[in-house]
Amino acid sequence: MKLTKIGFLANPIAGLGGALALKGSDDISWNDLGSLIGPGYKKALLFALILKERLKEKIEKVEFLVPDGMMGEDIFKRFGLSYTSVCSPNYPSTNLDTKNCAMEIKKEGAEVFFISGGDGTVYDVYTQVKTSIPIVGIPSGTKMYSSIFAKSINAAAILLEDFINENYVLEAGEILLVDENTIRENGSYRELFRGIAYTIESKNNLLHQQTKDLSYSEEESLEEIAEYVNEIVNDKVPLIIGPGRTCSKIAQKLNIKKDNVLSVAAGYKGKTYCSDCNSLQLSNFVDSLDNLDLLRIIVSPLGNSGYLFGRGNHQITGYILSKITIKNLLIVGSRNKMSRLKSLLIDIPKSNKLLTLSGYTRAIVGYEEEVVIKVELA
Repeated sequence: MKLTKIGFLANPIAGLGGALALKGSDDISWNDLGSLIGPGYKKALLFALILKERLKEKIEKVEFLVPDGMMGEDIFKRFGLSYTSVCSPNYPSTNLDTKNCAMEIKKEGAEVFFISGGDGTVYDVYTQVKTSIPIVGIPSGTKMYSSIFAKSINAAAILLEDFINENYVLEAGEILLVDENTIRENGSYRELFRGIAYTIESKNNLLHQQTKDLSYSEEESLEEIAEYVNEIVNDKVPLIIGPGRTCSKIAQKLNIKKDNVLSVAAGYKGKTYCSDCNSLQLSNFVDSLDNLDLLRIIVSPLGNSGYLFGRGNHQITGYILSKITIKNLLIVGSRNKMSRLKSLLIDIPKSNKLLTLSGYTRAIVGYEEEVVIKVELA
């Protein structure tokens, strides 16, 4: 029986930079993070669990080519999935280990490559395989602007199943890498690399995110939105203000300090609690509130992907979202952006507590101008 060879690699610290308000983890060593384990590893575990449940008897037809240890072997061993170790990365691992293992996985004949991480991890793999192997990103990083990322972990598992069943099409996807240092320093985006890779798409469903638009929305629309939010919010309302150009404009109007365009801020109108909050600071802020009904989380979907949470704003965790309902959200976005989106998505591990965030709500697109849009779990 011919086995389908699936390449797999996880970046164990991918995504930690989001919760820690670092805007990414490209230049951060494992030692600097206290050897913490990030979403890149935890979401890889969930991916393997979903695979085991979905594939069942088909799992015998698959050979996973993985690195030793936490970058692959530990994950598949935990769930009793068949695998072959093809490389021995160092621990703590670096991007050089990612590149070396990607090359070995390619040499062993991988037919498709699944990567748990963010743009940096995907880029490192791409430098070694280029267009020789289709790449699918399992969304786990802080920055995920590339269009080769699946919409969710479950969507990535469906893509793998469709690949095995030959129910897929080969498509071109974009690899995009931005400079974390310029984001940290002044909140601006500077592209370091933009290239084309191959990925796979299901014949039945659209399971990939679209490339995110890093350009700024029209200034007039942002000014209208900021002015309207300033009028409807009073100084008794506790606020969490998410990343993005629109939210930064609103923070400025509300006189709440926000360090840069990717920062998450919290406080009250005219009073800043934290200007570049990490997840712990936000949790403490929420826990300190006597009346959670008053809390408003001002958030804007980033670019064309339509994600409200789980992409680029990991500081706002599932713990925080589990305490609120859709009524606590103050969604904002330019007319052009909102007109392109059919729905808004939340990519947070699903639980019954998050169901209160699903449904139809209003989004502010101008001064006293709103649209109705659906929010759903990815």
